[in-house]
Amino acid sequence: LSAWKRPEPPRGFSWRALRSSISFGWVRGILRRGHDPQALQVEDLLPAPTGMYATALAAELSAGLAADAAAQRSRKTASAAGGTGSGTARPQPRLWRVLFRLQAGRLLYTGLLRLANTAVQFLPALCLASLLLALEEGHFTASVWHALGLFGVLCAKTAVENQYFFHVTNMALRTRAMLQAAIFRKSLRLPEAIASVPPVTLMQVDTGKAEELMYSLHTLWGGILQVVGYSCLLVHYVGVAGLAGLVLLAALLPVNAAFQRALTRRNKQALQASEVRVARTGEILGGIRAVRQMGWEDVFRRMVGGLRERELTAQRRRDSVAAYLVSYFSALPPFMIAIVLYAYVAGPFGLGGEVLRTSTVFTALSLLNQIRFPLLFYPGALNSLAEGSVALGRISAFLGLDDAPVVRQRQSGDATGTIGDSPAWPLQVRAGRYPLPSDGEQRAVPKTLVLKNDLTIQPGELVAVVGAVASGKSSLVRALLAELPCEGLHAPDGSVAYCAQMPWIPSGTLRDIVVANAPYEPKRFSEACRAAVVDFAAPDDELSVGTLSGGQQARL
Repeated sequence: LSAWKRPEPPRGFSWRALRSSISFGWVRGILRRGHDPQALQVEDLLPAPTGMYATALAAELSAGLAADAAAQRSRKTASAAGGTGSGTARPQPRLWRVLFRLQAGRLLYTGLLRLANTAVQFLPALCLASLLLALEEGHFTASVWHALGLFGVLCAKTAVENQYFFHVTNMALRTRAMLQAAIFRKSLRLPEAIASVPPVTLMQVDTGKAEELMYSLHTLWGGILQVVGYSCLLVHYVGVAGLAGLVLLAALLPVNAAFQRALTRRNKQALQASEVRVARTGEILGGIRAVRQMGWEDVFRRMVGGLRERELTAQRRRDSVAAYLVSYFSALPPFMIAIVLYAYVAGPFGLGGEVLRTSTVFTALSLLNQIRFPLLFYPGALNSLAEGSVALGRISAFLGLDDAPVVRQRQSGDATGTIGDSPAWPLQVRAGRYPLPSDGEQRAVPKTLVLKNDLTIQPGELVAVVGAVASGKSSLVRALLAELPCEGLHAPDGSVAYCAQMPWIPSGTLRDIVVANAPYEPKRFSEACRAAVVDFAAPDDELSVGTLSGGQQARL
């Protein structure tokens, strides 16, 4: 890091900064470092660019959501005062509106770049037509100037296109990072397992759909503009005959949409088959010791083989549809060219025709080749819009969940006992009805924990909760920890340790697991291991759930 600067686009205006931005010369340090024969190390990893830190992005989104909620409350209050509504309803996050407001400047800038890119894309066909016409008429000097103009137009098109994709990629990555950080921060403030969609799924899948939506936003209007522009140019150069190719394209749009829907469906089936196979393989590997002891290797080998065969079958079907789609779009331009040229020679309605000229043929060829690209990508953009809208709706619903009760600041005067030399606070839970997390089953009346009396456990007390299976013993513990939503319930004061039925053991050495991020003190480490009877591993031994028994996991 001391040898080269963090690569960021230059700020401010100067000719040197403009040249560096257009040519991306500011990334030369990365390329030079990567070309260095010395192996890259972890220390060579650069910090995130300015404005891309997760903490700042999450705070920015939280501030935007808070401002939007305040605006909704003020409008509802005004409506309630006017007798046209109720001001007591809790405002729901409008993630679409907030994201667009936060990204308004970037959306406008990338939109202008896309407009410039689309306008420049029309110029190569015009320059090519002028060049070929000059060659046909024998104007050598003019053809040279037209060729230089075509070269300059292509260079400008490349520069504008690269700038557009760079900035739209930055905007999409920023959106995804912002949503991931906000989901992570929200998951730390929620009661246990109240979200209908796991936060990990939202962070991995739904934020990816939102990122794809940001990539495709400008394609939704840019594609239409390109099709209209190329169509007008085609009619200008070949007359009514150009409409023949457009009619063919319009007639085949349902075929394209059918292929796209089939590809999306097959892709989902392949992903689901892969997820099932990976999940079942993980379960088997987690209990591989029991599998070997019981002699079940052949049974599970056939099971995994069957899942793998179904996965490969789904992938083959998906790839077959993708191959048909590629073949379809590869074969379409020659048919379009043949129909347009035939209509041009035969004339409209077969009445008379035109003489084929080189400038006309190659210009029409170029326009027909360009017009198929927006038609190819537009169904994907519409699919991204649909999936991104659903993803943002799920993320918005997650961010709108009620937070867990805030931990009350403990006061020394509240302590009712001591543990060692430290003050201790009681565990308390009030009488009431506590809704339990959904287990996926549809019920007319949701499951609820009913506590008839207040419960207080003083420091030093040993309390056993006795009851039948599924009578709510573990739910009572979650209520003590304020992990069940209830209006007015305070989280327990101080520090509470909860040893669950299924311990969570991360992979790593014994020392890493016990110490975590705290400073390593050999004496305290030895005392803790001796008190918990963790005598089955040395400090530097690698441990995981698969290498420990249930009792060892509980003691660890």
